[in-house]
Formats: sequence, C-alpha cells, structure tokens
Amino acid sequence: MTFDVRGQPADPREPRAQARAAGPDYFAAMGIPLLRGRMFDATDRLTRDGGRQVLLISAELARRYFPNEDPIGKYLQTGWGNVGWPGVKFGGEVIGVVGDVRQRALSQDISPHMYMPYLQWPVNEYDVVIRSTTPPARVVSGARSLLRRLDPQIPMNAPRSYSDIVASSMGDRRFYLVLLGLFAAVAMTLALVGVYGVMAYGVQQRRREIGIRMALGATREGVVRMVLSDGVRMVGAGVALGVVAALSLTRLLGSLLYSVGPRDPTTFIVAPLLLVAAAVIACALPARRASRLDPVETIRAD
Repeated sequence: MTFDVRGQPADPREPRAQARAAGPDYFAAMGIPLLRGRMFDATDRLTRDGGRQVLLISAELARRYFPNEDPIGKYLQTGWGNVGWPGVKFGGEVIGVVGDVRQRALSQDISPHMYMPYLQWPVNEYDVVIRSTTPPARVVSGARSLLRRLDPQIPMNAPRSYSDIVASSMGDRRFYLVLLGLFAAVAMTLALVGVYGVMAYGVQQRRREIGIRMALGATREGVVRMVLSDGVRMVGAGVALGVVAALSLTRLLGSLLYSVGPRDPTTFIVAPLLLVAAAVIACALPARRASRLDPVETIRAD
C-alpha cells in the first residue's frame, strides 16, 4: 500500500510534515528513541542502478497516516526530488518509528517527521550533531581541525550547543515567566502582610471578648484555635475567589506553558494549599499573642 505525502496536511491547523536526511547515529546523538522497527544501517544506501529506499517516521506521522495499523512495511512517497539523483523522490519503505521532536521551539506543536538515510539522499549542506561529555569549546576546536583536514574549502557555520539552542528558543517565555514569578512573589508577600495585619487588628479589637472568654474558662489552646479558624475562613474565601478568577484567565497563559496544561489539576491543588499554609503561619503570631493576654488586666483596661 502506498501513501502520497505532500507535506500539506489535510487540516490546515495541523503542522506540515518535515523531511530530513539523517545518519544512523543521529537519533542516538539527539536522544530520539526507536519506538518500533529498526534504525538505519550501512546497507541502507542507494546506487545509480537503484536500490530499496527506506524511511524512518515519527510517532506523530504514524498516528496521522496509520492511526489503526502498523506502519512498518508501508511505503510513503513525496513529491520532493533531488538534483543529485534525477528521478528519485523522497520516500521509501517505512522500517521504523521514532519519537517525536519539536523542530524549532517548545511552544510549537509537534510536527510529523520522516527521515531518509543521507546515503540515499545526498545533500550539499549538513548539520552535524556531536554528543560528548567534553567541554563544548574543545569539541568545536576538534571539529574545526577535522574539517580542515578533510577539506579546507568546506566552511563551518557558527556552532551552537544544544542547551544554547533550547535556551534561545525559550528566551521570551523565560523572561515573561520570571517577571510573572516576581509579581507573584510580591503579591504573596503583600497578601501575607495583609493577613497578618488584619488578624493582629482583629485580635486588638477583640481583647475584651478574649479576656472574658479566658476568665470564663477558655484555654489558651482554644483561643489559638479561635483566632486561626477566623483567619483560615478569611483566607479560604479569598483562595476560592482566586481559583475561580485563575480558571477564567488561564487561556492567557497557554502560550507560555510547556508540558503543563493551563488548567493543570496539580497546580490548582498545590498552589492554594501552599497559600493557605502560608496564611496560617501569618495568623500564628496574632493567635499566640491573643493566647497570652491576661484576662484580669484586659478587663480592667477596658
């Protein structure tokens, strides 16, 4: 069975298919796992007399074109030709399925990819991937020396580490998230100071009531529980309103998130709990002061 893949998806909202020429070790260097089938090997080459063309496809492409069947053994044919091999089109028999990648930025949707061995699809420009534990500067120096020995006329574009590429793709997002984090920290600080101030003022206003309660037999622990429960009720009402507001505004943050949904349940559970815990700590000092009031002196003073 042959499928014609022209790069333009049926749904214009879906990303276009990407075609790449790759060597057998490219996937190990990039950390792209083999999910099914086999990788390229030295036998996957094309000669002037012909030969079997092979492909590796990504899981996203397999999902799109082979949703309910095994793609291994199927044949994909595109309309892309190669000047170096007249009559040869980019395509071949699917021999394996590999993991998905985001080609340019983490914010972009996963694109379907197909890979052809570079021995079957020669090009005049290569991106070389080097995986090493050696410091990047030494790797680049060694790569330049090797390239000069192979052919001094071959230029090398500015090399970049993988971490630099990822960091540059996330530059804007990181800036906005850091800024948002600073605002959130300031807001949290102001909220805790406000909770403390309100509770301290409330305890001051209720000194006579607390003194009478203690004179009638209320324990220090009971006074602490009373003050803390008042503070928790107040904070709980604020947290509930905040969660409702956050749920209605999450769509504005969707483009800044990666691998986390805008309505991630863990976030909406952990964040309110942390806020309540911080508010309880802010209420603890006024509650402690209330429990130390002398009922006799408090009643006399009032």
